Amino acid sequence: MEKVAIYVREGLPAHVSRQLPSGECTSKCADLEEIVHTSAGLEGTLYGTVSFLMKRKLGTATYFAGWPPLGFTPRRKRWVLQG
Repeated sequence: MEKVAIYVREGLPAHVSRQLPSGECTSKCADLEEIVHTSAGLEGTLYGTVSFLMKRKLGTATYFAGWPPLGFTPRRKRWVLQG
């Protein structure tokens, strides 16, 4: 399963991280390089708290010209909200 965590700050999505097979998470913070961290490692005033967890089977990602898109728009039927 591929899993992502959505961090929310002041009621709005502020950050997204993806879980690696090792259990650690990876994400890209602004213009910095991609980092590896724990899911709780980024929680705080800057990125907010993990408010949503989503998962999907590996290999079901949809890619298209111009990836990544400007907005986060996963296919509704592919992602499952946990919790």
